[in-house]
Amino acid sequence: MTYTTHSTSFLRRRRSPLTLIRLALAVRRERKALVSLDQHLLRDLGLDRETAIAEARRKLWDVPHHWRV
Repeated sequence: MTYTTHSTSFLRRRRSPLTLIRLALAVRRERKALVSLDQHLLRDLGLDRETAIAEARRKLWDVPHHWRV
């Protein structure tokens, strides 16, 4: 059985600078929103405050492959 991943073609695709800027701004916005959530909302997501802070401190380019445009 052969398994293929979309990441190979995904990584080869060229993106415009505008697309990359939009992605970076979206990542920044999502991480700021995550760290600003109340404790009970973080708990609903299965996270604690330290995990949310650690996620917010990650570099803009350090995102899961499925987040990338």
